[in-house]
Amino acid sequence: MWRSLGVDLGRKQVRWEGVSPEEVAYGGRYRTGRLLLEREAYRMDPLSPETPLVFAVGPLAGTGFSNANRTSVGTRSPLTLGIKEANGGGTFGYALGQMKLSHLVLEGASSDWVVLRITREGQVFFDPAKDLLGLGNFEAAAKLFAAYGRKIAFALLGPVGEYLGLLSGIAFSDIDGRPSRLAARGGVGAVMGGGGGGCCGGEGGVGDGCE
Repeated sequence: MWRSLGVDLGRKQVRWEGVSPEEVAYGGRYRTGRLLLEREAYRMDPLSPETPLVFAVGPLAGTGFSNANRTSVGTRSPLTLGIKEANGGGTFGYALGQMKLSHLVLEGASSDWVVLRITREGQVFFDPAKDLLGLGNFEAAAKLFAAYGRKIAFALLGPVGEYLGLLSGIAFSDIDGRPSRLAARGGVGAVMGGGGGGCCGGEGGVGDGCE
């Protein structure tokens, strides 16, 4: 069964909910836009903790179908102030599909930088990420592999997002583990850095974030 995961980074609380097959079919950009509209994200300061950051995949994520594993990232853009969707390929969307995780919503702001680690079994951990601060994406990826092994996928916030640069994106791992697939439009990386949060999992994905 497909599920969604909501994460309150400030309270370090998670909420799993079932997602019907019909709803799974409306994935990707539709999912990010609908959730942001329902939560009235257009009224929010893009860099405030209340602004949601949504990661969503389509119904064929986790399979070998061409272009099935792209990840849509939605939020209110700090660059344009519009509701924005950016998307990227790589293994992060594949990992979400393998875990039957249709979408992931990050809200709130952690008091410390964290790696949000999501395991295939559905466990969620908030691991310290201070040793990743200031590192380039490739250096940070190497540390994540050293800590969690090679069977991970990640969504990684780089140093530009750490200082809330409005052109910052979110890097997804490719099939060789390189942080080379980017959701790069609209300053989504700044929202990840300002509101706080990275995404991750043992067989899921990893990243760092939070103010």
